[in-house]
Amino acid sequence: MKHKGNSVLWIALLIIASFSITTLISVNSLSSVMDSQKEYTMRLMSGNIHNAIDSKMAANIAISRTMSKNSSVADLLFKDSKVEEKVREGNIKETLIKLQVGMGLDYSFVVSDATKRVYTSNGFSRTIDPSVDLWYNECATNSKDYVVTIKGDGQEHKNLAVYINSPIRDGNNNLLGVTGMAVDVTSLQNLLQSLEQEYGVLAYLVDDEGYVLVASDNSKIGNILSLDYKVSTDSGKYRYENAEINGEQRYFISRYLDNLGWYLVVVDNDMVIKDVSSSLIGQNIVAAIVVLLIVLVITQRLVVKDRKKLEVTAYRDKLTGLYNRNYVKILMNGKVNLDTKRFKALAIIDVDRFKEENDTKGHLAGDSVLRNVSYIMRGTLKNDGLAIRWGGDEFIILFMVPAQIAAQLCEEMRHRVEAETDVTISVGVSGLKPRDTLTAAVERADSGLYKVKEAGRNKVFLVK
Repeated sequence: MKHKGNSVLWIALLIIASFSITTLISVNSLSSVMDSQKEYTMRLMSGNIHNAIDSKMAANIAISRTMSKNSSVADLLFKDSKVEEKVREGNIKETLIKLQVGMGLDYSFVVSDATKRVYTSNGFSRTIDPSVDLWYNECATNSKDYVVTIKGDGQEHKNLAVYINSPIRDGNNNLLGVTGMAVDVTSLQNLLQSLEQEYGVLAYLVDDEGYVLVASDNSKIGNILSLDYKVSTDSGKYRYENAEINGEQRYFISRYLDNLGWYLVVVDNDMVIKDVSSSLIGQNIVAAIVVLLIVLVITQRLVVKDRKKLEVTAYRDKLTGLYNRNYVKILMNGKVNLDTKRFKALAIIDVDRFKEENDTKGHLAGDSVLRNVSYIMRGTLKNDGLAIRWGGDEFIILFMVPAQIAAQLCEEMRHRVEAETDVTISVGVSGLKPRDTLTAAVERADSGLYKVKEAGRNKVFLVK
């Protein structure tokens, strides 16, 4: 272990030395930047922008391709499969829920080629119409293992999303279906906007026909970019030109994005080249610091890897991924009273008639119920509360918001569970008092839960 740590540190020193040499070269080469060097400068900037976009989308493409290789999903899509439709839907739904929770996705889906049925993390969604859903035909017949498309609701380019779709095939290359995921275009727009501000340029993602697909300015999306931007699609090629844009001479540079099949076009916004050298030097310094930090983290992980695994096992519930009861000791930090500056309310949640569900449908179905409820709980809470599996089918939530808002969130959660699963939940909510103990707060919330049970379950009761 010590030998590995020393090796990593030596590699770090070599990398940092290379960054230092690169920085010195950058200072010398960029200290006298002039128009004659603009191509070189814009190549550097467009290269950084290209890499930022490529890195952002590469992970999502990898996820989509991995989804298409999932053998358990493929088995469910065979045309001669004897699996009942209800079981197929449930298994695919559970797989997508795990994927979205594990990878932090907003949306994913699977389409059966045999039935053209679309499954999401909520179950069956709709049926594909090949005459309308042209993207499906494109993905099914494309020789690549994924296809990237972009679409929205057609009104002012709202709700635009990038869809990364991958065909699912059997061992004989026969099509079984299509799987994919969506990336909100807003996240790409935000990335472009930050890069534009950093480099003082305008950046566009353009398709092969010249239409602007993504831009930081919504008014530019859908317009034709009237520049001769096309380059060789071979990786690393670029085009640098001087052109008249809106009556003014501007430089632009374009690069091909291999992963997306689009073009990146970067236009000089006449704010460029100011402090370029210091910007690049700063990047090199930051990069060196980042490398050093990464190396330190890796070294530390090499030493304490087993201990961290034990900690995860100790404080996380293996079934739902939520914190478990042991984690409360960490929160309490050896104190008797709750941190009421951080937490404002507490809720206790119980899955209604869970034992009957478990006994009737089996433990696997019961486990699926708990995972689904936990997924909805996590999605509703976001950053407003901390969910803990208290034991069995019982959960508690420590809220960072006042009791009234906490009750509203619990009501939203209750409604989603009823609408999206086969079970319901009962909830008792109590505001926290100064110097409140966990035991006292849980007992008050539990009294509210008791009232809900008496009233017939499937309700939220706020203890005044």
